[in-house]
Amino acid sequence: MKQASNIWYKNPWILAALILGGLISLPLLPILAPIGAIALIWTQKKWGRGIKIGGTIATVIVGLFLLSFYATPSPETGANEPIGEAVSTETTEQDTESGPEGDDNSTRETDQASQLIEQDVKDNSATTNESKTDLYEVTAVVDGDTFKVSIDENEETLRLIGIDTPETVDPRKSVQCFGVEASNRAKELLAGKRVRLEADASQGERDKYGRLLRYAFLEDGRFFNKLMISDGYAREYTYDSAYKYQAEFKQAEIEAKTAKRGLWADDACITTTEPAPEPSSSPTPTPTSAPSPEPTPEPTPNVSTGHTFYTSSHHSAKFYYCDTDDGWKSLSASYLKSFSSAEQLLAKYPNRVLHEPCK
Repeated sequence: MKQASNIWYKNPWILAALILGGLISLPLLPILAPIGAIALIWTQKKWGRGIKIGGTIATVIVGLFLLSFYATPSPETGANEPIGEAVSTETTEQDTESGPEGDDNSTRETDQASQLIEQDVKDNSATTNESKTDLYEVTAVVDGDTFKVSIDENEETLRLIGIDTPETVDPRKSVQCFGVEASNRAKELLAGKRVRLEADASQGERDKYGRLLRYAFLEDGRFFNKLMISDGYAREYTYDSAYKYQAEFKQAEIEAKTAKRGLWADDACITTTEPAPEPSSSPTPTPTSAPSPEPTPEPTPNVSTGHTFYTSSHHSAKFYYCDTDDGWKSLSASYLKSFSSAEQLLAKYPNRVLHEPCK
């Protein structure tokens, strides 16, 4: 009976199985298993000293490898679960040793992170104080493509991106065709209402006049910029470079032109470009006038050598000016035309009417 009970540790295969089992059990006994394996090796009387030393070295190497493997923190938990308690104890000891200095370092890192976040918010000025759900009250409508809103208790003037409506308030120009209608339509849709705003990084934050550049959406979801084009109150307008909704706006203008809506209607600008008093001041004599001095054109008495006459080449211009009338100085330089006589001017622009101060 004694001989049978001692067989298990004399059999090398059983010992090898026990050693392997001890190594595999490292997750539960990372230190005791290698020690037990080494103890079993040195209890074998039939093994030579060299075999025992070699087995001990191999067991230590394998044991250290497995121990280091299980001690390495995992990406998800920060430490391997089987020895989590030991790692947790070690971390607690380190935190205790760091003391107040460690707390100060943590506080400084938190402060630095907060400062970086604040800086990022400031740098993103194009979307500062604006989100996809924020609505801003319209405080005033300037014209069809410009209005004012209240943002954080500050009034900001907005210039809408991608559209241009006829002028009504530009002191350098007369009221343009369909400008009043466009302005009234904008007031109807925007006055006293709230809008959602959207910036476009390709167009910048503000224009040269300091106005915010934005797209505007009505509370019911309608895209105000596109709506003004679709209904014929505005033209598609690319200032300098392509913008986010350029293709969409261009298509909306084509459809408005095809349908002859708003300013594209055949009779939209007749009353503006053809003033009523023109026949009485036209240089061409009426067919019913008698053979008398009546056929002499009205502006002729004002034509004299050395005088210059001015007008604007813009399609909406109505008047022409003599050089003694300062009114010509308000004309846009890009459209300003000058002539040495009224006859030359009227030959090119027969629909122009002499400004009252020159008469």
